[in-house]
Amino acid sequence: MVTSLSDVSEAILRDWAHDLAQKRIPKPWEHVSSSGQSLVARNRECDLYCKTYFPRSRTGSIKRKLRNSRLLHATKNGVLLTRYGIDAPQTVLYGTLPRGGEYLFMQTAAGLNLFEQLQALEANPQHLLANKRRLLQDLGTFLGRVHATGFAHGNPSAEHIITRQVEDRFTFAFINIEQCRRQVPLAGRRMLQDLRALHTAILPGISTTDRLRFLHAWRLQMRHLSATDVAIMLRALDARR
Repeated sequence: MVTSLSDVSEAILRDWAHDLAQKRIPKPWEHVSSSGQSLVARNRECDLYCKTYFPRSRTGSIKRKLRNSRLLHATKNGVLLTRYGIDAPQTVLYGTLPRGGEYLFMQTAAGLNLFEQLQALEANPQHLLANKRRLLQDLGTFLGRVHATGFAHGNPSAEHIITRQVEDRFTFAFINIEQCRRQVPLAGRRMLQDLRALHTAILPGISTTDRLRFLHAWRLQMRHLSATDVAIMLRALDARR
C-alpha cells in the first residue's frame, strides 16, 4: 500500500501517468480539473499532483519542439516561484506518453484547495465569520505579494490554490503553474486576469464587505500602483461580475 512519496517508485509513477492519460483515475488519485488538452489529478496521501498533457495536433507538436514544452515551463516556474519565496510545487518526475503526450508529477504542500477550505470553514459556525474574513484577507495578501514580485498565475481557480490553516492564519500554494509568467513591472491585464479568476472562485456566498477586504489586502502589497491604476482595474473587474 502506498502511503507516502517514499513508497513510490518511478515505475509506479509511470503506471499512474498512463492510467491518467487514458482518463482512468486510479485510487488514491482524485480528479482536479481537465480541459481538451490536459487532465490534472491529485494524490493526497503522497502530496502529489499529476498533469497529463494529451497529444497535440501536428502543428502543436511542431510548435512544442520549436519552443519550450508545457512541462518544462511548469518545472522552471516551480523553481523560480520558490526562489522568490512563493510556495509552489517541485518536479518529481516527467516524461513522454505514447503518441506524443506528456506527463508531469509535482510534489505540493499538504492542504485543501480553496473551494474545500471554504466548505471546511462552514463546519465551525462559531468561528465561521472570523475565519472566512481572515482567509480572504490572507488570500489577498498572498496574491498581492505574487503580483508585486512580477508573477501572474494565469489561471488561479479554486482548484489550483492549496491552502492550510495554521492557528488563526492561512497559507497558500499554487499548483498547475505552467501558465505562470514573470514580468517586471507586471502588466495590468495579467493582474486583472488573476483577480477575475479568483473572484469567480470566491464571490458566491461572500458579502461586498468581504470582497473589499480581499481587494484591500491585495492593494496593500501593490504600493507601486497609483490610485488611478487601481481604480481602472477595479472598474474593469466590476464590469465582468
